[in-house]
Order: sequence, then structure tokens, then C-alpha cells
Amino acid sequence: MSDHAVSPRKRLLHVLLWCLAASAASGVLTVLIPQRDILWRVTAMGFIGALAIGLMFPLSLLVDRERFRVAGLFGIVACIVAFLLSTGLVWAGLGGWRLEERFGLSLVLVIFMSPAVVALLALRAVDVGRAAGMAGLICAAVATVLFLLQIWGNGWVAVPNWWKLAATAGSICWCGAVLIFSLIGVGQDTRHWRWAGVVAAIIGLIMWQWGLWYRPAFDPRWLVTVMAIGGAAAFANVLVRARVGSGQRLVIYGTIAAACAVAIFVILDVHVQEGGYEDLLGFRRFTAGASIVTISGTLAVIVLALLNRRAMRKVAYAARAVGKGNGGPGALLTSIALCCPRCRKEQTLPLGEAACIECRLIIHTRVEVPSCPQCGYDVSMLKADKCPECGAGIG
Repeated sequence: MSDHAVSPRKRLLHVLLWCLAASAASGVLTVLIPQRDILWRVTAMGFIGALAIGLMFPLSLLVDRERFRVAGLFGIVACIVAFLLSTGLVWAGLGGWRLEERFGLSLVLVIFMSPAVVALLALRAVDVGRAAGMAGLICAAVATVLFLLQIWGNGWVAVPNWWKLAATAGSICWCGAVLIFSLIGVGQDTRHWRWAGVVAAIIGLIMWQWGLWYRPAFDPRWLVTVMAIGGAAAFANVLVRARVGSGQRLVIYGTIAAACAVAIFVILDVHVQEGGYEDLLGFRRFTAGASIVTISGTLAVIVLALLNRRAMRKVAYAARAVGKGNGGPGALLTSIALCCPRCRKEQTLPLGEAACIECRLIIHTRVEVPSCPQCGYDVSMLKADKCPECGAGIG
């Protein structure tokens, strides 16, 4: 790591230590000085500053990567905003509980929304999530504005039904999540069934606002139906992208089937049993069982994807390098770790023509990751004749 990259982190570490020292000093003074109200606030400020700086460290790693730099910078700014709001929360008690409540709710909003926005910015930086990230950022911006109007406008402006702003923002968050997960992969594959999730998210949001603002007696059963369909489509669109072996994809399909079963049983419950307290036909038991299968299958897919990724790294150990561009399937690598066939010296040489650093033997190398000619999926670990991503023949 270069000095230019390390220096800002060292400065953050120094500030972190000073914050902890200030908290420790104020803690000692609280024992010696009778007037402790101010000192307790200073102690809290020290710990809050240390926490904010600690959160900046992993975000600085994103700043080092050009593709995710915007996400990292936003996260750092969010940490600063959270620190300022925490400062207002600590000292607002001197000015009245109402102001303290507003600072506290604003801090909660920043804590919950900032990680989502950082993830959306990172998702927008990759090709597979460009459309999903942009849609998510729009939803997050609208929801944040509505939440802020609810927090800071209520009580200061005589407008009825201020609580509906927060309810609208919450509905945008729920429907936006379905929309985001459904849009992942747009323009990168041909899974057109994902648009069922997109349409369901839009229709669900419209129905939600209609029942919230215009028809308080709105029957929510059809809203539950639409959201259940959209949630199943969004879940399937995300899970099917997991990179596992061809034989392991049965776990993915089984988990998707269980998720669809959950959606079906929920719809049957709200329409046939009309959401009553008694489970006459056992739909809720079936829903609980299918949910357990869905959760277990999802965790299994995550584990399999991690194991498959580790196995691919072991296979690519001989071509350990940073690839040109994004280093994806088929990308030419720039260096290779090898053992000289003459002097047996282990070393890392650039691909192409290079010389052994020990005996100067001229070595010519070329490495390329095999990929599907149709979708570019990495097929280096597969034994099947068809690509598990798009089904095209790979030979």
C-alpha cells in the first residue's frame, strides 16, 4: 500500500486515539468535579467521535477502489452527518425535549438509510446492477425527503395527517426493495420473467398510496397478493444469479420453489381464510414450513457460492494477478506466479515474454479464463456441456 493511501488512515487513527483520550479524561473529571452534567456530555462526545471514525476505516477501502469511490465517499460523509446529529442529540437536552426528539429521529434515519445508499451506489457501479442501483437511489432519495418532512415539519406547520408522510416513505422502501432486486441483471441476461416483480412493485406502490390517502377502508388483500408475487419474483431473480456448480443448482431451484410456495400460501390465507384468527385449512402451517425451507436453502446457496468461489481461486492460483479492466471471465491477466523449470526459483513474472529473476531463462506465458461465448459466465470449474447461467453450449 502506498504512503498516499496509508496516510489518511493514520490520521483517522490519531483522531480516534485523541477522542478516546478525551473520553477517558472527562470520565476521570466526573469523579472529581460535582457538576457532572457537562462532563457526561463531553464523555459521550468522545465515544461517539471514536465510533464514527472507526466506521470510516472500512469505507476508506472503498475510496481506494475507483469504481466504488463514490460509495465510499458518501459513507464517510454519512458518518460525519451522524456525528453532527449525535452532537445535537447530546446537547439538545439543554434546549428542550422536542428538539432532542428531532435530532434522535434524524440520527435513526441516517443510521438506517446510509448503509442502504452505500450499497446502492456500489451496486450501480457494476454493470449487472446499474439499473437497479439507479432505481434504488431514486426511491431512497424520495423516502428520505418524506421522512425528514415528517420529523422536522410536524408541529411547526399546521398540516393534517403528517403521519401519512412517514407511512408513504415506508411503502416506498418496501416496494423499492422489490423493485431493486427485480431489476438486477437488466441488460445482462434474458430473464424476462423478472419484469413480473417490477410490475408488481409499481402496482403495489400505487395501491398502497390509494389506500393510504384516498380510501382508508381499502381492502389490503389485493395489495398483499401483488406484493407476494413481486417478492417471489425478486427473490428468484437474485438467487438464480448465485455462481455454483451445475449439480448444485438444484438447491437454487428448490429454494425458489419453496419461496413461491410461501407466496402462494400467503395469498390463499388472505383470500380463502380472509385473514381470520383461526387457521382452518392449515395455510399458515404450510407457510411456516415453506419459509423454513426457503431460509435454509438460501443459507445453503450462500455457503455453496462461497465454497465455489474459493475453489475457483485455488484453480486460478497459477495465474494469480490483477486482470485488465474488471478481471471478469475471459479477461487477460497481467502476471503469473510460477516456478522456474531450470533453477526451481518461485517467482511472479509478467505474462508474455519474461526472464527468470535467478537464472535469466526466457519464459513465454499466456493465460485466459474460459468463459461462455453467450453470456461471459466463468466456466473454468464446470464439467457440464451447457452454461448454467444462460444454457448455451460451451463445448
